[in-house]
Amino acid sequence: MYVRQVLNVNVPDGAPTAIIAADVDRPITVFLAEDNLVFSARLGSALKAAGFAVEVWNGRLPDEIECDVMVLNLGARGFDVQEAAGRTRKAGAKLIGHAGGRETELISLGKRIGCDRILSNSQAMSDIVGTVRALCES
Repeated sequence: MYVRQVLNVNVPDGAPTAIIAADVDRPITVFLAEDNLVFSARLGSALKAAGFAVEVWNGRLPDEIECDVMVLNLGARGFDVQEAAGRTRKAGAKLIGHAGGRETELISLGKRIGCDRILSNSQAMSDIVGTVRALCES
């Protein structure tokens, strides 16, 4: 799945000023904010096989968030989940949260921090590709 993006290229100083616009298709970038190695491996493999560009965060969050979709483990302990969600929202990316189906506090947290979708861990494992696709097409 790809995103259509317009690139503007400025001519270097000293040359006549011009802006060149070109359409470029680039893969949708999915960041996995995940401290569970099993989840990150399985979710990452499924997304990569479907053609998404995937990056995994399993510790400190990067300074800049540049993704189209973040998949966030709502129960992660390796980073601040609320900070990750806020920074994702500020960057304009979509947010998918996941937690255990019976972890009602984490599901409530996902709603409070503005997740576009909240999945149980088993739903994330079985249909992360479909969920990301549907979210990007909406």
